[in-house]
Amino acid sequence: MPIYTNTANDSNTYDALIIGAGPAGLTAAIYLRRANYKVGFIEKDVPGGKMVNTPVIENYPGAGKIQGADLALNMYQQSVNLGAQYIYGNVSAFEKQERYFVVFTDDGVTRFCKTLIIASGTTENKLNLPNEKELEGKGISHCAICDGSFTKGKDVAIVGSGSGALANALYLSSISNHIYMINRSEKYKDTQDFITKLSKKQNVEFFYNTQISELIGKDKLEGIKITNKNGETKKLNLSYIFVYVGSNPSTSFVRENNIIAENGIIKVDSNMETSIPGLYAIGDVNKIKIRQITTATNDGTIAALSAINFLEKWE
Repeated sequence: MPIYTNTANDSNTYDALIIGAGPAGLTAAIYLRRANYKVGFIEKDVPGGKMVNTPVIENYPGAGKIQGADLALNMYQQSVNLGAQYIYGNVSAFEKQERYFVVFTDDGVTRFCKTLIIASGTTENKLNLPNEKELEGKGISHCAICDGSFTKGKDVAIVGSGSGALANALYLSSISNHIYMINRSEKYKDTQDFITKLSKKQNVEFFYNTQISELIGKDKLEGIKITNKNGETKKLNLSYIFVYVGSNPSTSFVRENNIIAENGIIKVDSNMETSIPGLYAIGDVNKIKIRQITTATNDGTIAALSAINFLEKWE
């Protein structure tokens, strides 16, 4: 790739660029803008990250009980009102050239920045079943809050073993006719409060140690077959399945930069800085045990303050 020069006055040159607009990235944008730096954040989807798909959030300090989409919008509006620039696009690669990072996006635009913050989050895992790709958006969804209205009076299944599956089941329980909970494990993870609430619902049915073995339907989902650990199979006629089976870091564009640890996770120090000075990684792309909105905003704060310190020494 060519060497880019004379970028100081370029309209596509920033003090800081942030890849991703979840709670980590938006927090970093807020801190950097309040320090009066030119900031842009690049997002290939809806700003807000996984908050957008979370029906209700009850553990974010000061927010009380709030819909995830509303909290996402609040964070987004705060960042752009402060002057951060929202850039819609998908980052394909980046590299360090002389003093600047050069960021390439699929639309062919090249952008430059003095500091770069990776907050690209994770991508949902698939069931890896025949016909799954063809049925995406035609009965297979990863967002109950987005598609829940289409399930009114219909039978649905929710696949997963974590709190996301249960939270969305609670949301759908007042919309859908009947909900089948498909869990390949023998229990759910750290979710007793959700279990207590769902146990009172008459239209929620649990299947443990069970997996979906077949998707039924061509042009749209018409049902599924499930198989338990004993090999017993059952057919369920339904219109939608909502899949919450984990995710992987969205770091494919980083692989040429030698900062990736195992499983696609990015290696950082206590300042959220990688081995490349001025390059930071925050949120779900980091090797952390706990992934919550509060921990993401913590990462964003630390990275932004570290980047500000870096920028103060730029000249």
